Amino acid sequence: MLDKDELFDEKLKKRIDREKTMLPEQLNRKINDTLHNLPVKKKSYRVQAMAVSVAIMALSIVSMFEFSVQSFAQKGGVFEYVTKKAFSDYENEEETKSNVNYPEKEKIHKKMLDSIDHFKSVKGQFEEYSSSSRLITTYKYAIDTWNQRGISSKEDRQSKKMTVLYNQGKKQEFNDKDYTYKEVRWKSEPKNIELLKLTPTERAFNKVGEKKRYDDEYVGLAKYSIQSEFANLLIRYKDWNFKEIKYLGLDCYKIEGVINIEMPLSTSEDLRGKFEMIVEKNTGIMLNFLSFHNGMIQYSITTEKIQINKGIDENVFQKDVSSYEKLKNVLNK
Repeated sequence: MLDKDELFDEKLKKRIDREKTMLPEQLNRKINDTLHNLPVKKKSYRVQAMAVSVAIMALSIVSMFEFSVQSFAQKGGVFEYVTKKAFSDYENEEETKSNVNYPEKEKIHKKMLDSIDHFKSVKGQFEEYSSSSRLITTYKYAIDTWNQRGISSKEDRQSKKMTVLYNQGKKQEFNDKDYTYKEVRWKSEPKNIELLKLTPTERAFNKVGEKKRYDDEYVGLAKYSIQSEFANLLIRYKDWNFKEIKYLGLDCYKIEGVINIEMPLSTSEDLRGKFEMIVEKNTGIMLNFLSFHNGMIQYSITTEKIQINKGIDENVFQKDVSSYEKLKNVLNK
C-alpha cells in the first residue's frame, strides 16, 4: 500500500500527464524542460506542485493566445484549432464513452470524415459568413476523386481572391488579385487503410497512429464542405440529434445540437452553443452549417449550388497562366 508521500507523488504525475495532453507540443517541451530541472524533494512536493501548476497555467495562457493568433493568420478560418489539437483529449474522451450507444450517428460521422470515398466528382459553391468579422466569403470548387485532382477558390467582398489547383503532379497557388502564382511538385498521399478501419471516436483519441487522413489534400479550399472539418464538432454523440430531410433536391440529414467541446477563446466565439448542420446522406458532404447566439446567427456555411457525380469538363482543371507572374519557390516537394 502506498504511503501518503508516494500517493501524492502518483497523483502529481497523473495530473501533469493529464495537463500535458491539453497543450500544444511546443508548450509541452517548455514544461518538460522546466520540470526536468526542478530539484524535487519528497517533503516539498506540495510546494513544488503549486509552482508547477502556476507555471503550467501561465505558459498555457500565453501559448494558447499565440497559438490562436497564428492559426487564424495562417488560414483565416474558425477551424484551424481542430488540426492543432486545442481541445482537451482527456475531457472529451470521458464524454465520448457513450458513443457506442449511437451506431446510426457513428455512420453519419464516419461518412463525413471519409466523404471522398463516396463520390467520383462534385462541383459546387458555398458562402461563409461570420458575425464577428461581418465578412462573406464565396468558395467555388470542382473535385475529381477518381483522378485525385481538384480546383478551388475563395473570394470575399473586398475582392481578395485566391485559387488552388491540384493536377498533373503539380500544386499551383494563384493570387488572382495580384496575378502571381506559386508552383510545386505534388503527389497525393496514399490512403491510410488502418486509419479507415477505426471508428471516428477511435480516430479522435488514437494514441499511436494518425488521427486524420492526408490523402485528401486535393480537396483544397473546399474542406469546410468536403471532408468537412466541421465533422470534428460531432465527436460527442449525446449532444446532437438528426432527422432526414430534402435539401437542394438531395436526400440529407439535418443535425441539431449543442457544441460543448473546449476551444481557445478567440476561436470559440462563433461556434460555441446551439448549431444546425445539413449533410448529404449518400456522400457525407456538408451543405449547410449554422451556429446561434441568443437566437441570432453568428456563423454560417451555405451551399448555393452543387452537382454530384454529373461529370466535370477537362477544361475546369486547367488555368491560363499567361497573364500571371510565376514566383520562385524556396521549397519544392
